[in-house]
Amino acid sequence: MYIDADLITDETSVAEAVLAGIADRLSAALDLDEDESWEPAEGSPETSLGEAVGIIIATAASMVQEQERNDYAGFGELILNVPRRVAQPATGFTRWDFNAAGTYRIPDGSQLVIDAPDGTPVGFAVVGDVDVTGAAATDVEVVALEPGSIANGITGPARDWEPLPFVTAVTMTTAPADGTDDQTRDAYLEEVVRAARRMKLVPIVTDDYADTALDNPNVGAAVAVRLLNLDAPTDPPVAGGHVTVFVKGFAGENLSAPVKAAVLDSMMGTDRPLAVTVHVGDPTRTNITIAVSIRLAANADHDATIAAVQAAIASAYDPASYGLDADAPGRWRVPATTAERTITSYDVAAVIDDVEGVGRVVSVTVNGGASVTLNGWAPLPNLTAPAAVTVL
Repeated sequence: MYIDADLITDETSVAEAVLAGIADRLSAALDLDEDESWEPAEGSPETSLGEAVGIIIATAASMVQEQERNDYAGFGELILNVPRRVAQPATGFTRWDFNAAGTYRIPDGSQLVIDAPDGTPVGFAVVGDVDVTGAAATDVEVVALEPGSIANGITGPARDWEPLPFVTAVTMTTAPADGTDDQTRDAYLEEVVRAARRMKLVPIVTDDYADTALDNPNVGAAVAVRLLNLDAPTDPPVAGGHVTVFVKGFAGENLSAPVKAAVLDSMMGTDRPLAVTVHVGDPTRTNITIAVSIRLAANADHDATIAAVQAAIASAYDPASYGLDADAPGRWRVPATTAERTITSYDVAAVIDDVEGVGRVVSVTVNGGASVTLNGWAPLPNLTAPAAVTVL
């Protein structure tokens, strides 16, 4: 990850350091004992000076760090040729209902408006002319008029649409996806750091494929498996010249087919000199059901403790963060052994033992037993429901 220059940017910390230096020098100059050493007093000239100097130095340090970030971003764009991503529009699919069966055309660019969950109106336009015979047109592709992620996930009836005389209703049937916002500078700096670490334009070793997958703005984490042909998998993998990259979104979700195709294209272009066939797949999810019995600590709130236990378990086995490691290639460190991929009752007990309100963990079951082993080369837990918590 990108690391800022080691400068103190907090004005209070700088002022304290200045005043500590003044105290050391005045005490030494006046030959004062430790118990009578000089200390800053509110309103004294020395204290006012230290505070003023603290503001100036902290501000200058912040400006230096800001300039360093801008310079490193320039290094990525001008030297490494890593472009900073701009926002992209989301695409989805709609149904257009007609007032009678017939043969109709929905012209290219026909627009509709649907409200986002926060009430913001989001406009979409039809992609290409749509000719249809019948009482409705289904699977009509639309693209958001404005790029960005706000259009992702919107479904339901449109509140306004192109005034075509034969159209009575328009409904978003498949939630728009793959809309992305402008890349923030901090996110871009992380991408530049990864590119600088590789210092090559093509993946060479297996870990490079996982790291390269992160260049797609929809990929939250990735892991690459050497010698695995996803079209004909074997355990252990033995397919020479094959690499499979498993990817997930920032919320731990499976990614859409177009996103996975884009990840694949970034690694399998005609300019790739290595004879490697790359596959892109989804994680393997193993359903887990957890039940725990606890005793409350003294004066603990019954309902609040149950909610806290459930939240701790949900966080520990959240597919968005499970296995996440910022220092691992692809930000995803998958378990290497059977023991590492096994979730035991002891693991769950460790998660909730320090939760506020829990006096004692009496028992834990995972899928009705003592443990469950996650499956697949890129395993993720799928908590089927909030943990069942019994207070004894």
